[in-house]
Amino acid sequence: MYKILTNLNYLFMTKKLFVLALLSATLASCKHEGHVKNNEWNAHKAQFQMEFSEMVRFELDSETSPFSMCIQFIDMNGQSRLITLNGYDNSLRVFDAETKTQIQKIPYEKQGADGVGAIQGFLYINSDSIFVYTYWGRTLYLTNDQGKVLDKYPFSDSDDMDYNIPAPFIQTASPMRKINDEIIINGFIADESASEEAINRKITTFYNIKTRQISHANKYPEQYAKYNWAGGLFYRLVPYTVNTNNEIILSFPAEHYLHVFSLDDKDIRRYYAGSSLIRKITSINAPKEYEVESDMEWNWYLQNPSYESVLHDPYQNVYYRIARLPNKGNKNLENLITPKPLVVIILNDKIEYIGESSLPENIDFISNNCFVTQDGFHIQVHKTDTEEDENYMTFYRYKMGKK
Repeated sequence: MYKILTNLNYLFMTKKLFVLALLSATLASCKHEGHVKNNEWNAHKAQFQMEFSEMVRFELDSETSPFSMCIQFIDMNGQSRLITLNGYDNSLRVFDAETKTQIQKIPYEKQGADGVGAIQGFLYINSDSIFVYTYWGRTLYLTNDQGKVLDKYPFSDSDDMDYNIPAPFIQTASPMRKINDEIIINGFIADESASEEAINRKITTFYNIKTRQISHANKYPEQYAKYNWAGGLFYRLVPYTVNTNNEIILSFPAEHYLHVFSLDDKDIRRYYAGSSLIRKITSINAPKEYEVESDMEWNWYLQNPSYESVLHDPYQNVYYRIARLPNKGNKNLENLITPKPLVVIILNDKIEYIGESSLPENIDFISNNCFVTQDGFHIQVHKTDTEEDENYMTFYRYKMGKK
């Protein structure tokens, strides 16, 4: 009997391994990947480039992390501030951007009358108007700089079954913004449904804090509905910026064009903003509904180019768009947080390509954390070579110059 069971178990395991091998072979042999070609590759002349200016360091106390998921630079009434989310103790830290020193800590309770949960993102308007958002609680809170809750706005589930509504998700590259009475937040749905269509998956959420009404806008380019993009943050979460013309500029990671959505007339236009170093972006080679393992997604991301943050520079009246190039096995990149070479694309006030620069490959740039001041473009770098580095949040400042 034992021999019979052993043989049956062997046959079962052999059959299981055969099925798995057949599935792997099928996925490998069937081409499910799609190629998003750069149709304007090398069609535009680079007139400007990014030139390194200096290193900028903000001094931290022992309880402030040098790494933050959400940072915001503000320039009001002649005073400039850098505000960071400190997840370590659920607080906001306010720095004087001139002296590079911390001037205020804004603590938040997770529970109780003034509880806001674990903060995932924020928008600082002034000392009496600070919005904080909790992803898991899907609630937006209006607070002051004492951490007191003044009002709260829950994100209820939509009754509109014609659309897949995104869960709002905030980070520096995909921030929270307020225009008139509306809070703007981008979001995403972490899956690759076979039922996805070009029009049924919205990205941007508008929360009117006076009427408490929620609406949605913007859609993915058609390649997102056709192919599998692994469903995670790398290609599904869409960075954006807002300019002085009441326009939202969207930077889709798998799209060579910026999409500009007018808040006034609701019109959408596309502007070429691709890199001369990127000929195509390739989706993952798997069926649309296939759930991609995290290791597989990470390896595919490293071997594939992508577009990331986009920032409006109101001082120079230009735009900066970040692109990441594939990791070609360069050993200099092995110890970096994101081992993909980084490129900054420059666009003029009409959102026309006017140049780009590759930044040094041996520098560990945190491309999500960028901001612009009248002194230039700032991008955070990961520096942990010495104990002293951990006492600072470090940025490299670049300025635009003629090529």
